[in-house]
Order: sequence, then structure tokens, then C-alpha cells
Amino acid sequence: MDAQQPSMASRDQAELDALSRRFRPALVAFFMRRLRDHARAEDLTQELFAKLLAMPNRDIVNTEGYLFQMAMNLIRDHGRHDKIRADYAADLLADEASSFEWRNAERILLARESIGRTATLLNTLPERTRAVLILYRIENMPRKRIAEALGVSISSVDKHLAKAMAMLVRANGAAHDT
Repeated sequence: MDAQQPSMASRDQAELDALSRRFRPALVAFFMRRLRDHARAEDLTQELFAKLLAMPNRDIVNTEGYLFQMAMNLIRDHGRHDKIRADYAADLLADEASSFEWRNAERILLARESIGRTATLLNTLPERTRAVLILYRIENMPRKRIAEALGVSISSVDKHLAKAMAMLVRANGAAHDT
């Protein structure tokens, strides 16, 4: 290679620098008018020049027209991507809204009161009944394993569960009557 002749990469860079000096302000202004976001206008301008640099053949007859057509295409592409992201976010929100009831202060207060009553009632249950209820309802332990762990029959576990549940239902019914 001749030492006097610049390399292909340096010629490409020099060409890109010249185009950038000439068109960058106009391209940023073009994007700004349409997007009203300076950071995004700068990003899209940079992306446009990166795409231009990656092109294998840059023999363009109307450089200005070509650059601004590329700019318009970038705006369309990013608009489509933004729409896809917005639609996806809306779908997620719709799924979330349909699967969960929106919270309100009254419902939260009533739930807290109910939890408080349940905790108080649990403390009044006989120790074995309380243990059976906690193992079954909170720990999700099968009745057979509870019976084995406590050294009682399965029917005894069932009786303790029935007793605890009856007391909980009575307590919650009495609370709703007041």
C-alpha cells in the first residue's frame, strides 16, 4: 500500500466527518421538530450516521434528499417500536387490572380488622387445636402428616380443624353483626 494514499477507513471517517459537519445541525433540527426531545434527536442523528457508515456503497446522487429520507424512516421505525412498547405496557396493565381488584382504604381497613380478630381468636384456641390449624391452613401440611407429627389419629386432626373453623366462622359472623 502506498504511504501517500489514505486507508479506506480514514477516507470513510473523513467523508463521514464532512457530512456530519454539513448536515448534523439540520438533522438534529429535523428530529427536534418532529419529536420535541433533544436527547432523542441527538441519538437518532447519531444512529443515522452509524447506518450511513455501515452502508457498503455510499455513491449517493442526492445526499441531502437521501439523508432526510433516512431520517424520516428512522422516525417511522422508532414510532413503530414505541407503539409496540406502549401496546405491550397497556396489555400488562390491563391484565393486572383484570386479575386484581383495586385497593381502597375501606377494604384495607376491614381486612386488617379481620386479621386482627383472627389473630386474637387463634390465641384463645386450645394449644393443640391452634397447632393443627396453623399446620394445616398456613403450612399446608397434609392431615396425615399432622397426625403423625402430633401422635394422634387423622380423625382427631379433623375434629381439631372442625372446632377451629367453627370458632373462626362464629367470630367473623359476630364481628359482621356489629
